[in-house]
Amino acid sequence: MTKYPRPEIKRILLGRNHGLGDDVMALPLISQLKQVFPLAHLTVMCRQLSQPIFAGNPLIDEIIIDELDAQKKNQPSSNIFKLLNFARQIKAKKFDLSVLTWGNETHAYLGWLAGIPWRIGDKLTYRAGWTFNLGLKRKFYHFNYHYLELNLQLLRPVCPNCETIISPTINFKDHAFIEQISADHNFNTNDVLIAFSLGTSGANKYWRPERQIELIKLLLAEPKVRVLLLGGQEFAGQAQTISQQFSKEQVINLVGQSDVGQLISILRLCQLHICFDSGPMHLGAALKVPTLAIFLSKSQLPTQWGPWETEQIILKRGTSPCPKRCSAPSCQLDLCQEDVTPAEVYTAAQKLLNHQGLKNKPEIRAAWQKLSYSIVLWHNNSSKEAKDITNCLKQDGYKALLVRQNTHLSTLIKLFNQEKVNLLHLIGQPSLFVRLRLFLLKKYYKTDLVIATGLPKSISSQDLINYYETLVRGQ
Repeated sequence: MTKYPRPEIKRILLGRNHGLGDDVMALPLISQLKQVFPLAHLTVMCRQLSQPIFAGNPLIDEIIIDELDAQKKNQPSSNIFKLLNFARQIKAKKFDLSVLTWGNETHAYLGWLAGIPWRIGDKLTYRAGWTFNLGLKRKFYHFNYHYLELNLQLLRPVCPNCETIISPTINFKDHAFIEQISADHNFNTNDVLIAFSLGTSGANKYWRPERQIELIKLLLAEPKVRVLLLGGQEFAGQAQTISQQFSKEQVINLVGQSDVGQLISILRLCQLHICFDSGPMHLGAALKVPTLAIFLSKSQLPTQWGPWETEQIILKRGTSPCPKRCSAPSCQLDLCQEDVTPAEVYTAAQKLLNHQGLKNKPEIRAAWQKLSYSIVLWHNNSSKEAKDITNCLKQDGYKALLVRQNTHLSTLIKLFNQEKVNLLHLIGQPSLFVRLRLFLLKKYYKTDLVIATGLPKSISSQDLINYYETLVRGQ
């Protein structure tokens, strides 16, 4: 990494080009940039549809629309002339520093071609990490780092201690649209408006319509409840199937009928947001709407993608019924769709409507860990310590499995894939044979696996989790 000489930075370009949730999680980075460079002119480059997320933010001096948004990831040659033309436009603005939060090859080349002197980004960016002279390698898929935290890590080259997180804030509000939609659907102050976002990101799963209908029936049994269906155009058919089962007064179908600015305005009206892991989940959280998030895919972990600092309940099954290594975008199995039932969601919704969700950071963090940590205690046959640790963790709601060290390697890999194991606690002094098996396991499991070999001072769940977290963040 090039040593940063701390020149005077007058103009900064922050590049953000991916999903809506990723845009939201870039907002704390804006606050930190202005703290480090308070007098600098800050420009945000974003997609046209994401503009309302940044609009009205007093820390942002300028928003420019990303003209490369339509280009395919990792294919800069597909439209090299468009890239060069946009680079000339960026160069004319004479930026001193660029920060790219998404590891995209085309946009990495953009900063270099535009001649920006100092360029911050992920050195692991495919074929273009070399363009970042202030780059660093982010642990993007590390299960114990939230994506919002990973964004802040980018500033380490210019501010080693800049990791104090300022909660995302969205200032955009379309008063005219709020008045219009309230009048069109006769909203009044007594209504309990529940937003239900039908879709999810490509890395997760969502329910079939019959499950969504079952949940809505339960919700509508409560007085004054009205359900607003939200989602992109690709979910219009699904929304039509659902809304046909109810009156237009009870269920208001807004799927495919609102842009991001209007979606923000709709969420501001709601007392509860029910959603799967998705961009709208992060939008609602930034607006401080109580959030009921359903995580179905075992590959999606709240410690990485949970809704940030809003009252919340996350529903995710601890033990997976699916034997496959999780790859939600291409998976044809629907086993994980059965993990969370409409009745469970309804019960959680009642709690949130009564302000009984998780509110403070420590309890939210603990809940995320219980849903994200998948721990195997690897022991020899006579280890009482391993059994005590397993029982201690399980009694406090953590997922912990007791596995013997002589278990066949193929059985281990099958178990690790099914349970998405991410932390292996090795109990006792391992033999050479066990070390070899561990080496092969790490090679063929092909998922981040943190190895613990010691013990905390006392065997309590809190001490164990503190020990694991310290270990995890150090690896």
